[in-house]
Amino acid sequence: HFHHNNATNIKLHSFFSSVSIMRSFLTILLTLLLSAAFMSTTMAADKSLYVGKWKIVETYDEQLAPVALPEGDFYMELSPNDNDEDGDSLNAYMKIGNNMRTKIVFSASGGGSDGDEISVGDLMSTMMLPPEPLFKLETYLSNTLPKMNLVQKQKTEGGITMLTFTGLGKIVCQATDSEE
Repeated sequence: HFHHNNATNIKLHSFFSSVSIMRSFLTILLTLLLSAAFMSTTMAADKSLYVGKWKIVETYDEQLAPVALPEGDFYMELSPNDNDEDGDSLNAYMKIGNNMRTKIVFSASGGGSDGDEISVGDLMSTMMLPPEPLFKLETYLSNTLPKMNLVQKQKTEGGITMLTFTGLGKIVCQATDSEE
């Protein structure tokens, strides 16, 4: 009888030690999953880097041939998107002849040293007919901005902060001194 009881104790002991090993294993696994999730969120784009008012200084078509800008200064304002639960997008606003706006969504995969992966929605615009040069710029932005898939911020040797959108075409913006 004593012998049987001892065997039961050993079985119970090995059962409980395997449960504690299993529990340790699950704890480690959960920790790894949580840290991986945390890492991926911290790897995502820091969109606050891009918030501000940017002067459009250079525009290029799909063949990367320069597109002339009309006379005057034109700006793209990037601001946090308050309607965005995921926090993965910015609003872009431009006043050319019309008021134009779109949403820039940052890819969950983030980006690398060459910038952050983005997708740009179609532009919505008021429908007044501006002078021809402004209309051409609006048409260019409506066609080109949604084809951008990368945004990069960098300083020139002269210390000027530039924002470059690339994809099928290229749009280069310069920081304005009145960065809010």
